Amino acid sequence: MPTSERRKRRWGARVHLGGLAGLLVLGWAALACGQGVTTALIEKTLDAPAQVNFRNITLEEALEQLSQTMGVPLALNEQAAGQLPYGRLTQLSAVQLQGMAWRDALRELLAPLLLTYQVGADRIYVTGTPELLRQPRPLNVVELSALAALRTARLDDREGRLLRQIRSVTRMNFALLEQGRRRDEADKDATEGILAKTAQPATAVLDQYSQRVVGRDKQGAWYVQAELEYGKAEVIEVRVVAVEELTRLKLQRRVDVEFKNARAPQALEDLAGRAGLGLVFEPGCLALLEETGRGSCRLAVRGGTVQSALEELVGLTGLTYRLGADRIEVAASEALKQAARAEAPVNPNPTVCVITTKMPGAGLDAMIVIHERDLKEAGLLQEYRQFYGESLAWFYNFLRGYQAPQGGD
Repeated sequence: MPTSERRKRRWGARVHLGGLAGLLVLGWAALACGQGVTTALIEKTLDAPAQVNFRNITLEEALEQLSQTMGVPLALNEQAAGQLPYGRLTQLSAVQLQGMAWRDALRELLAPLLLTYQVGADRIYVTGTPELLRQPRPLNVVELSALAALRTARLDDREGRLLRQIRSVTRMNFALLEQGRRRDEADKDATEGILAKTAQPATAVLDQYSQRVVGRDKQGAWYVQAELEYGKAEVIEVRVVAVEELTRLKLQRRVDVEFKNARAPQALEDLAGRAGLGLVFEPGCLALLEETGRGSCRLAVRGGTVQSALEELVGLTGLTYRLGADRIEVAASEALKQAARAEAPVNPNPTVCVITTKMPGAGLDAMIVIHERDLKEAGLLQEYRQFYGESLAWFYNFLRGYQAPQGGD
């Protein structure tokens, strides 16, 4: 009997994806019961015995009831929700959890959806596992089930052929594609040393295998893909690629976005989040946006890719970007730098004069720089301007009447 089945029977847990598979975060109404919640209280609650018996309700309703019972609000990460087959609409056919602590009950409840949780200061955050967040697009129900099977499957060295063992343990028809090439079996040299006597999760084995296949100069990654026909898939592909390729795939996600006078950094962060990518800014580039008046933007995209929206947005602002390992790196374009230099503001506190004098007893020259603000604060700005004007007029008159001395031998 597979380990996952033993665990389900042991805990009496049975979770099924209904016709609307997805997840809905616990509503903000649950925050009312979380007032005064602390990390220590959450940890104490998670160690208390759990008793759950749900039938034919959405996960949203289940989480609402759990929050009321536990006295702790739960919040779902938006990026994780976007990876699920139908977003926030998961239907739970039956959930029975008992004979365990709340921390184990939550783990059992979330595992089939490739979700996990973290304890925060005043709530429990529900987020995605690395395998879920890595996927280049939202999963369909078959892909989600395949990922869950790979995460619970344990592989060892009793069967040296990696692909055959994955099929045997999961009882699913997996195929292997390495950088676009279909393989009948995993590379023997790449597999050597990964499989060991101590069983490991199939997901961890695939992480190591991907890195070996891609090579030392690049970071390897893998994801699953299954084409559905009448709700079923003939084969589930494990695709091994370089991280850079996976990043490019994530930018091809289709989105509907609209920004109205939005701050450019927040709009860029929104697009990066929709692609499941990180975002970093070159130091100083955001300051240039403000100097040139391009810190706000308007943009509407319907059914376009994240990449097309990103390119349009950076075009509006004068920024530029490049793809890093699982992130977007934003910098100022040369055009933006030139625009900032052309629109550089006049110095609001110009130098009025420089006085050079001897320091008493030191025999050293001291230079004193007088700024306009200094005279204004001393109440002498008007007197200075009058003195300056009179002195300049005297100097001009002196030059007009000046005659060079006649020299000669």
